[in-house]
Amino acid sequence: MRTEGFTLLELLVAMTVATILLTVGVPSFFRMIAENQRLTNSAEFFSALIYARSEAIARNNEVVLCASSDETTCGSDAAWHEGWIIYANLDRDSAAPEPDAGETLLRTHGPLDGDFTLTSDDFPARVVYRPSGRPGDTGSFSLCAGRDGISDRAIEVTSTGRPRTASLTCGKGGG
Repeated sequence: MRTEGFTLLELLVAMTVATILLTVGVPSFFRMIAENQRLTNSAEFFSALIYARSEAIARNNEVVLCASSDETTCGSDAAWHEGWIIYANLDRDSAAPEPDAGETLLRTHGPLDGDFTLTSDDFPARVVYRPSGRPGDTGSFSLCAGRDGISDRAIEVTSTGRPRTASLTCGKGGG
């Protein structure tokens, strides 16, 4: 009669059950992490658009949200998923590629989390909000996951300046 310990059969059954649970659970866990990163990335960029619009209205001046890879300057070659900055464009020179001396950086953001790209054919480098809160142009951004199984999002800038999100299907591989 056995007093303590496990038999070989009990250990094999336990190992089999653990292997099955890990095989099913780990991919679901990684998918959940990627979906949470997508939600976070979408919310952060959506929030940046709302913030830029509200600052343009509050300051009664142009506010620019632009792609930035260094969190200090706008870059014509910077990709949106590398980060962005928001600044008050005091002299309203929207065509200028950088914030001028004396123009305050209001907010910065570094690269997106995870394997995501944020692109826009409508806004290749910047979104300009006028003092009325209306954008200089309307268009949309595509937030695309770099792998299958993760939903993509479109973030649209409407004529009123208010952003909205919508479902989107990107070609996988980040764009």
